[in-house]
Amino acid sequence: RTLKLIRLLRIARVVNVFGELRIIIVSMVSSLKSLFWTMVLLMFMIYTVSIYLTQMVTERRNELDPGSDDVQPLDKYFGSLGTTMLSMFMAITAGVDWSEICN
Repeated sequence: RTLKLIRLLRIARVVNVFGELRIIIVSMVSSLKSLFWTMVLLMFMIYTVSIYLTQMVTERRNELDPGSDDVQPLDKYFGSLGTTMLSMFMAITAGVDWSEICN
């Protein structure tokens, strides 16, 4: 009888641990919807700013001499909308320093 009681107590303890684990998993899954919409909003903001930056850089590049040394860094980070978005994302996520992009 005492062994059955000990076994019952052990099972009760395991159920409590799994109950807490279930709560943690449910909380993580519930937060995925908010995380998704946050990422959508972040990408929209990056897209909007990238359109503006690409337009400004294109106008500046048209003013410069094509053989100028200033054109190559502009093309590297802001040559197209895609590269501008990538540069912005890398700067936000610490892939590239802001100072490197701004220079």
